[in-house]
Amino acid sequence: MTSEQEGSSVELSVNGENHQPSVPAAEEAVRSLESKAVSLDGSGNKLSPENRRQIQTMGLPPASRQLGTSGKIMAPTEGHQQTVGGVGSGAAVGGGGPWPLQSVRQWGYNAYKCTLQLVSERLGRATRTADLETEAAVAALRESRRRYEALLNLASALTKHFQAMCDTQRVLADAFLDLARQEPPALATDFQQSADSQRALQRSGEQLLVALQAFCTALSTLVNRTFEDALRTVSAYEFARVEYDAHRGDLDALSVRPGYGRTGAEVAKAEELKRQYEIRQQKFEQLRHDVRIKVQFLDENKIRVMQKQLRLFQSAVSAYFSGNQEALEAALRQINIK
Repeated sequence: MTSEQEGSSVELSVNGENHQPSVPAAEEAVRSLESKAVSLDGSGNKLSPENRRQIQTMGLPPASRQLGTSGKIMAPTEGHQQTVGGVGSGAAVGGGGPWPLQSVRQWGYNAYKCTLQLVSERLGRATRTADLETEAAVAALRESRRRYEALLNLASALTKHFQAMCDTQRVLADAFLDLARQEPPALATDFQQSADSQRALQRSGEQLLVALQAFCTALSTLVNRTFEDALRTVSAYEFARVEYDAHRGDLDALSVRPGYGRTGAEVAKAEELKRQYEIRQQKFEQLRHDVRIKVQFLDENKIRVMQKQLRLFQSAVSAYFSGNQEALEAALRQINIK
C-alpha cells in the first residue's frame, strides 16, 4: 500500500477486530445507523423531530454544513482532496473547508454513542441526568419565546392593516379634493372639509405607524436575536447532556465487568474512558451554568425592553385615538423617533 493510500484509509474497530472499509462504505454505514436509530421507539412511534434533528447532527465537526447541504464530506489526503460519498480530487487542502478522515471516524463513533443513548432512553434501558430546575427554566424559556413570537405576529399584522388604512385615507383625501374642484360651491366646501379631515387623520396615522413599527422592531430583536441566542446555548447544553450520559454509561458498564483491568491495555482503556467522561462532565456542568446565566440575563433584558416599548405603545395609541396631536408627538420624542 502506498503512502497516499495509507493516509486516506479509515480504520474502524468493531468487536476488537480492525477493518478498513472504503470511505463511501463508512459513510453509508453511518447513514444507515442514523436512519435505523431514529425511525422507531419501543412503542412503534416515531421519535420526535427535536430528537431526530439532535441525532442527525451528533458530533458534527465545524465543516458539517457541507454534509447537510451537498451530501458529501471533503476528506483531505496528503496533497489531494478526496470526496467522501462522491468522486473527485482537487488541489492542495484549503484552509477551512475540508477536514481529515479521522474527524469522519470520530464523528461516526460519537454519533453512534449518542444515538444509542437517546434510543435507550426512549426504550427505558438507560438513565438520563435530570436537573429539574434547569429543565423547568428551559421549558419556561421556550414557552415565553412562543408567546412573544405570537405577539410579534399580531403586532406586525396590526401594522400592515394600519398602513393600508393610512394609504386608503390618502387616496380618499385626493378623491374629495378632486370633487371639490369640480362640484358647485354648495358641495365644494363640504368636499374640501372632508379632504382636510382625511389629510389630518392620515398625518396622525403615519405618526402612530412609526410607533407601531418601532414596537415591532423591538419585538423582532427580542424574539429573533435574544431568545435565539439563549436557545442556541440550550441546544448545546442538551447535546452535552446526551454525550455526558453516554460516556457515563460506558464507564459504569466497564466498572461492573468482572476481571476487567488486569492487563495494561485494559487499564489504559479504562483510564481513557475516565478521562473522556471527566471532559464531558466538565463541559456539561459549564453549559448548565451558562444556560442559567443566559436565562437570567434574558429575563432582565426582556423586562427592561418591554417596559419601554409598552409605555410608548400605550401613550401613542391613546394619543392617536383621543385626537391629542401634542401627546402623540411627545410619545415619539421619548425614544427619539421623528
